[in-house]
Amino acid sequence: MIFQNRIDKLKQNLSKNKLAGIYITNLTNVRYLTGFTGSAGSLLIIGDEQHFFTDGRYTAQCKEQIKNCKVHIVGSAHFQYISKNNMIPDNIKIGFEGEHISVSIYDNMKLSMPNVNWIKIIGIVEKIAAVKDQLEIDSLQTAIDITDEVFIQILPDLKIGAKEKDIAAKISY
Repeated sequence: MIFQNRIDKLKQNLSKNKLAGIYITNLTNVRYLTGFTGSAGSLLIIGDEQHFFTDGRYTAQCKEQIKNCKVHIVGSAHFQYISKNNMIPDNIKIGFEGEHISVSIYDNMKLSMPNVNWIKIIGIVEKIAAVKDQLEIDSLQTAIDITDEVFIQILPDLKIGAKEKDIAAKISY
């Protein structure tokens, strides 16, 4: 539910910017919007649909983590799969993460989908993520609590002559 709420906020921003959808390739943003923790994935949000793309290494992981998107296991570049399957209608405006896509990939997207009006978007997901939701606040609190407990336990060991590697080993433990 939390991930769908995030996507809904993104869709509201897309609507304000008169965009029919967005193609997300930055893994941090993909994780924020879907919960996917793998190292290869992208997301196409278009209209009322959400499509997640990855490769066969993550089939089982997707079943566990991706609850708010249609999953596509692909063997090629994700944008090529999108193009080949005509997932974006002609003559609509689709945003893309301008700061996260190389010029080469952008050129290839334009070549494979020449009738799509690609609009460079900067920081749209990051602006949404800047306002923390309850899951993020709870996660931060857990991290703070763990850190506090670790420091309480190592304080007696912090004295003259203590070796950094010994302290680091105790912190890791």
